[in-house]
Amino acid sequence: MMKKWMPFVCALALLAGCAGTPQETPAPAASPSPPGVRVQTDWSKLEPKAEGHVPLYTRRYENGTDRLIPADDYGKLYPFAGEKVPARHRYMGEEDEGVPTDIYKYGLVTERGEVVVDPVYDLVGPPCDRYLDGPSFYHPMPDLLLLGVLVEREPDLDADYDGPVAWVWRYGAAARDGSWVTELVYTDYYAADDHTLLLTRENGETEVWDESGTVRFTIPAESEGGWSPQMCGWSDGMVVNTSYQGEYYYYDAQTGRRLLGPYLSAQPFYEGLAAVQDGRSGLWGYIDKAGAWAIEPMFEQAGNFSQGMALVRVIGSLPALVGRDGRFALEANQGEQIIPCGGDSYGYDVGGREGLWYLHCTAEDGNGMVTVLGAYGGDGAPLAQPAVGERVTTWWGSAVSRMQGNETLFYQNGVAYPLPLAGVVREAAGQYVILQKALSEQAYQYALVSLDGTVLAGYGECESLSFYVPPETGRTELRAGFRDGTGDYRDETYELEPSEEGLTYVLEDWGCGYRNADGVWVFCWPWLLLGDVE
Repeated sequence: MMKKWMPFVCALALLAGCAGTPQETPAPAASPSPPGVRVQTDWSKLEPKAEGHVPLYTRRYENGTDRLIPADDYGKLYPFAGEKVPARHRYMGEEDEGVPTDIYKYGLVTERGEVVVDPVYDLVGPPCDRYLDGPSFYHPMPDLLLLGVLVEREPDLDADYDGPVAWVWRYGAAARDGSWVTELVYTDYYAADDHTLLLTRENGETEVWDESGTVRFTIPAESEGGWSPQMCGWSDGMVVNTSYQGEYYYYDAQTGRRLLGPYLSAQPFYEGLAAVQDGRSGLWGYIDKAGAWAIEPMFEQAGNFSQGMALVRVIGSLPALVGRDGRFALEANQGEQIIPCGGDSYGYDVGGREGLWYLHCTAEDGNGMVTVLGAYGGDGAPLAQPAVGERVTTWWGSAVSRMQGNETLFYQNGVAYPLPLAGVVREAAGQYVILQKALSEQAYQYALVSLDGTVLAGYGECESLSFYVPPETGRTELRAGFRDGTGDYRDETYELEPSEEGLTYVLEDWGCGYRNADGVWVFCWPWLLLGDVE
């Protein structure tokens, strides 16, 4: 059923076996764990067994290793799920609803199929922003790897507790090429931007790391007068954060030195300007990096700049677009709205987004439709489409479309794309669009089409369709739900964006592996299943 759109996605179900010659692998000996971490590893259980699939790998270290030893000749390192462990064995407690049946221990392998770390990590992947929501907030760092292990919490000898063992996370980071690595002693992490990783120690201090493995500066614990790195915005070389007293300050993102403030409230810098709230009037304006007013306080709300424009609300809660010079490019009247569209934008926080455009329209009627009053590019220039007077649907205020006979017109930054099925555009990602058709007030069908008019999955072929951006990769995926003849439901995930990785990862019931661009296996690791091990 899905075969017609398999060519452009990475299917999860791949070949049933691995090609290659078995490699002799001596039983490795345990290495000492990093200070402060107890990685409990039974090396005798980590050696994979073929179970019908041929192991294909070599080892950098003859006896194996439970840590990443820095080296300059690894090349890019790839994580692999080397051990499949039922959850009850890992957490040493009864399985709760929602706890995965199986979890994995991860190792690291080179693109040549050379194992450099045996499966000891509970988490391996690019660091990402784990606090803010929405694809536009993700900051995957492709040149770094976040490493995590679950360790047994030290028992509280004064506590009267005889329950299951408590587990806590300990994190570390490494260069993607393995040239440097930290200890696994950090209790939290935060990807501040594409080049800045924050790692927090147990004492509350937060180290600000860059991609070269250098600590730029250390943020003291909040209890010692520091600021909370998870509650701030990093952009344009500046950091905005709030103090214990609720005042907002700006800091240098390279040194941590306080530069500007205090302010009643403040937003991150974008394009050299930042929205701040004046403490006397309570209105919002924009300052430059010297702290001078670039646009005097005059707004009830003020968004971030993108392409020289910012979405604001003037007194009376009327939306408007304002330029960097403080002049209005567009002002709406009572009962009208200005909606930021495209660029994964929602609300007023549109700073730094690509592909933005704005729809000036009436308020939504009872049928979920609006009348177009104008369309404008991200720079405020008028757009031809959608035309003034057209009746369109806006899904979550970002996807704009209208039905035209048996087709749907999807509007994106001044262009009307004719799609060969009638419906409402629910989501869009790159060249792909999800259409929704109502069968009743509570029943819907979904279809997947491309902007060139190709129907990739017609109505009724999938029970559900949605786009998702995993924080670990930052690349858009399609999630499709199916129900078979027996009523059983299953989800499948497909990558929509091409990966720059040199290898393709395969994860199946027998184990995992990597294949190169020619489809040739370079690494195979069949699992040893511990389901019957007590």
